[in-house]
Order: sequence, then structure tokens, then C-alpha cells
Amino acid sequence: GARASWNELVAVASVAMAEARTLRHGDLPATLRARHTSISINEQRVLRALKDHTAITLRGIRSTIGPDLHLQRAALVQKVLTHLETAQVVLVAGPAGSGKSAIGKDAFSELSQDHFAFAFRVEEFAEAHLDRVLAASNVPANAATFRAILAAQDRKVFLVESVERLLEKSTRDAFSDLMAQAADDSGLRILLTCRDYSVEQVRASFLQPAHISHAVVRVPPLDDAELAQVEAAIPALAVPLKSRALRHMLCNPFFLDKACEIT
Repeated sequence: GARASWNELVAVASVAMAEARTLRHGDLPATLRARHTSISINEQRVLRALKDHTAITLRGIRSTIGPDLHLQRAALVQKVLTHLETAQVVLVAGPAGSGKSAIGKDAFSELSQDHFAFAFRVEEFAEAHLDRVLAASNVPANAATFRAILAAQDRKVFLVESVERLLEKSTRDAFSDLMAQAADDSGLRILLTCRDYSVEQVRASFLQPAHISHAVVRVPPLDDAELAQVEAAIPALAVPLKSRALRHMLCNPFFLDKACEIT
């Protein structure tokens, strides 16, 4: 249908251009107008509501060590972006506190510069239908309208945090609705963060039933070069980082952040 409409529009435009005409909806061929229906919801209101909801969600993802050190893990972020070129879903996996949320947030922020990008907390999908997720997020549209608004975009990105928590919920059909939408729309990309021990269960419960292509990016502990950056930015950590036992523990960004609170 989209291809047929495009071909008709090109034909109409080629004639109208030669005559310097202005085209309105009523000037289009009847077959073209009959093929599509109008969206009654104000598209800008929907996108604004989603943008506001995304901003709130992102603010809840901590990505600094200490007061304001944001450790750039560019190689990992680029690995996520590379996988998203070919896989519809990328799981950013690692142990608790490994910094997977920060990696996901950085990759998402990079993509949001050029594409529609929306972030959700995974608990929001513990509903019976995607319509209820949108309503709870104060988005003035149902799932069908939302899909129609996004249909014209070549690439759109969703970030869903800590997806393993959804495995504990008895109702999670809304997330399955999102996976089904991804299966029908090759331009939709979904970025998930997940504890490493739940990767296989997430695959079996959500990705494999929807037959969605996916990839996994494992987040390793901080290496010596990254710890050197932290030590240079926060000199108070130099002493504990010289201890082999403590250094092994402080390769985890969460523990490293907590160590900044110790005088």
C-alpha cells in the first residue's frame, strides 16, 4: 500500500510541478485518498508527551561516579550502536552495578539526536495491553494511533531499563505487544538492559516467541585504563585503588561510586 501511494504521489507531483500547482488533499486521486485514513489525535501532542515521559525516565538512570564524573566507555557504546544496525533488539547485559544502564543511556542519547527515541521503565509494561501503558504515561493515543504516527519514520528507538524485573510479574502482555510491533516494523529498534544471569530467560520469554533478531553486548568490569581515569578525576580513591583486594572490588562502577562517599 505504501509503495502504491508513493508511486501515485510521484505521478501527481510530476504533472503539478510543470503547472506550478498547489495540491490539497481533495486534489489527490480518489483511489489514493481511499487507501488511507486520517489520524484524529494531534501528533505533536503525542510526541511531546512521549518526550516528557522519556526525560523523566532518563533522569532516573544514574550514569556518574561520585558527584559528576561521567566515565566515557566509548568502545562499548559503539559496539551497541553497531549491533543495532543489524539486530532489532540489543541486550546490554552485565552483573549488578556493572554500568550497563549508563552504557544503554549513552547509546540511546547518541541515537536520539537523529531518530525518534523513547524511554520507559520496565515496570510500566506489567499491563494487559500496550494501550494501558500509553494511558498511564499520559500519552493521548492508543497503540494503533501510536503505530501510525511512527510508521513514517525510517528508524525509531525504545530504551527499556532492567527488563529482567518483568519476569517477576504475572501480567506482561503489554511488553509482548511491543515485541509484536517490532516484528511488524523493521525500522523499530529496542535497547534493553538486563542482569547477565537473566539473559537466556529474557530471550526465551520475549524475543524468541516474537522471532526478533537480537544481539547481546556484555559489559565487563572497569579495566586499568578506566580506573586510571577515575583516579585522576577523584584523587581520594588513589589509596584504596592501590590495594589489590579493594581494586578488584572497585572494578564495579556501583562500588566505586559508593567508595566516593567514604571520607
